[in-house]
Amino acid sequence: MIRTREHAGVGEHDLSVLIRGSDTLLARAHTVGAIDVSDVQLARTLSQLTRCPDDLFELTTALGLAAVRAGSTVLDLEDAEERFVDVVLQREDLGAAELSTRRRELLDTLQWPTASEWADHLSVLPPVGDAGSEPNSVLLRVVGHSVYLERYWLQEELVVDLLHARQVQTPPVIDEAVAAESLARLYPADDSRQALQRLAVERALTSWTTVLAGGPGTGKTRTVARVLAAVAAQFEALSLPAPRVALAAPSGKAASRLRESVAEQASELAGQLPPLGAGQTLHSLLGARGLTGEYRAGPLDQLPHDVVVVDEVSMVDLHQFGILLSAVRPTARLLLVGDPQQLKSVSAGTVLADVVRSGLTVGGGSGEPAITELTVGWRNEADIQPLAEAIRARDAEAALAVLDSSQGSVRLVELELNHSTSWDSLPDRRELVSDQWNRVVEAAQEGRVADALAGLDRHRVLCGHREGPWGVSTWTAHTLELLRRTHPGFGMAGEYYPGRPVILTTNDRALGLSNGDTGVVVATAEGNRVALNDGQAPRTLSPALLRGVDSVFAMTVHKGQGSQFDQVTVILPPLGSPLLTRDLVYTAITRAISQVTIVGTREQLRAAIGTEYPRASGLASRWRVEEDGPAIS
Repeated sequence: MIRTREHAGVGEHDLSVLIRGSDTLLARAHTVGAIDVSDVQLARTLSQLTRCPDDLFELTTALGLAAVRAGSTVLDLEDAEERFVDVVLQREDLGAAELSTRRRELLDTLQWPTASEWADHLSVLPPVGDAGSEPNSVLLRVVGHSVYLERYWLQEELVVDLLHARQVQTPPVIDEAVAAESLARLYPADDSRQALQRLAVERALTSWTTVLAGGPGTGKTRTVARVLAAVAAQFEALSLPAPRVALAAPSGKAASRLRESVAEQASELAGQLPPLGAGQTLHSLLGARGLTGEYRAGPLDQLPHDVVVVDEVSMVDLHQFGILLSAVRPTARLLLVGDPQQLKSVSAGTVLADVVRSGLTVGGGSGEPAITELTVGWRNEADIQPLAEAIRARDAEAALAVLDSSQGSVRLVELELNHSTSWDSLPDRRELVSDQWNRVVEAAQEGRVADALAGLDRHRVLCGHREGPWGVSTWTAHTLELLRRTHPGFGMAGEYYPGRPVILTTNDRALGLSNGDTGVVVATAEGNRVALNDGQAPRTLSPALLRGVDSVFAMTVHKGQGSQFDQVTVILPPLGSPLLTRDLVYTAITRAISQVTIVGTREQLRAAIGTEYPRASGLASRWRVEEDGPAIS
C-alpha cells in the first residue's frame, strides 16, 4: 500500500498528470478535496529538493501544510483521516442519512495507513527526524504518532523552554507585610465573589509569569489594575523607582481598551497605580519590522519594562508568543490575560488555551498554580452572559431557551439569508442602522469629530464570511443603499467621503497607527480628514498618510475580536460553512455590551454550538514540570 515513486516524466508544475492521471495517496487526497493544489505543489517541490520521492512523505508534507493553514501546529496521525474527511464533508450539502455513506466512500478512496504503519514508514526516510534530531536538520519530525513541520517543532520547543525557565528561577522578592496590607486595601470587603480576583493578585506578586483567564465581564481588567497597584506598592517598599509598565494587545482597539479600562480604576485606587503610558499593539511593543515576521525585540534586545500585561492572548499565535517570551526580561512580571473560549489566532497556535492547560505554577517549589480563571460576571448585560455561558457549555438547547425567554437583550431573528435579503428584511435593525449612520454622517459632514466618532461603536454588524449573503461586502452594500435613501449619492464621490467609517489594515510605527484602529472621515477647514480615536484625544490625519484602509460598516468576527460595541447584529454563516462554529458565535455575542441580535435559523445556531474544529497542538502535552526541566512527550 505504501509505495515509492520516481518523478521521471512528471514536470515540476505539471499537476494534471499527478492529480488526474496518477493513483497516488497524494493525488487521491487532492481529488476528494482533502488538500488544496497549493499544498500538493509545495509538497512535491519539497520531496524533490530533499530527494525523497516517496508517496507517503509527500502526502504527510501536504497534510502538515494544510493543518498549519487551518491553525494547527502538529499533524496527529491517529485522527488525520477523520479530520480531513470532515474537511471534505463540511463543503458538501448532505443530509444526515447521506453523511454516513459519503464518509465511508471517502475513507475507501483515501486508504491511508494506520498511525503506527504511517509513523514507522516515515521514520526511516532521510528528511524525517525525531525529538532528538539537530535543529533545522530535517523537514519533518515524527514523535510518537505526531508529525511536525520543523519550524513549528522549534517554535513550540522555544515556548516550552522559556516558560519553564521563567517558572524555575527564584521568585520575585516581596515584602509580605506590604503585600498583606495591599490586598486588604484593594479588597477591603469580605466578598466571596472577589476571592478569585484577590487570588490572582497574590499570584502575580509571587510569580514572574501568571495567567488571568475568564469570560466577558468577569473583572479581568479590574484585576489587572489591582495587580499593578500591588506591584507598585512593592517597588516603593523596596525603595525602587515606580515600575515601568507595558500594556499591550494584538490589535490597536484592544490595546486602547485595555489602557482605558485600567485608567478608569485610577480614582477608585486613589493614586496607587504606577504610570501607565499608552496602550500599544504587540507588533509595536516588540518592534515589528514591516511584514517580514521579524522583530527588533528579542533575547539580545529585551524590553525595559518591569511589568508587561498582554490582553486578548487568545489572538496571539505561536510564533509571536515565542518572540514575546524571549523579549521580556527574566526579572519582569508577565501577566497574560484573555478568554480561552474565544476565536484563536489567525495564524497557527492555541497558546492561551495551551498555557491554561499546562500546569504552570508560580515557582519556588510551592506548586501553587499561576493560572486564575475568573468565573463571576459583574457587568449588567441582562441575558448576554447566560447566553454566553450556555454556548461555552456547548448546550444549544439552553442557549435557545435564553433567546426565547429574553426580554430583548438577546434575540434570534429566524431568517434564512439569500441574495435578495437586505435591511428591509429586518425592519427593526433597519431603523437602528439608519439612525446610527445618519447621525455619524451628519456629524462628519458638519466637522463634529467627537460626535462622529462616538457613533461608530453604538452598533456593529459582525459576519463570519467576507462575501455572499452572509458576508461583510454584502451588508456593507446594504448599509450604503440604506444611507442613500436619506443622503443621495452618499459614498460615490471619491474614496474618502465624510461619514465613511474606516478600519486600518496595517501598522505604522512612525504615526503610531495600528492594524485594527477605527475612525471616520470628517470634513474640516483643511479638507476631508480621517479622525481616529486612540482612547485619549481624537486625532485627524490626511488620507494621504494612510496605507491599508477598509470601510467598516460591517466587519468579520475576527476583526471585531478585542473590541466592544453597545449592540451587535451577528450574521450567522450558512449550514455547512467551516466558519459556523461555537467559538465564532461565542466571540461575536461577547462583543456586545447591552444587546445582541442573531440573524439565522435555529438549525444554524444548533450546528454552530455543536461544531468545533479543535486545532492540534503539542504545546500543552510537551510541558512537564520536573526538577530537571520540561520533558518532551
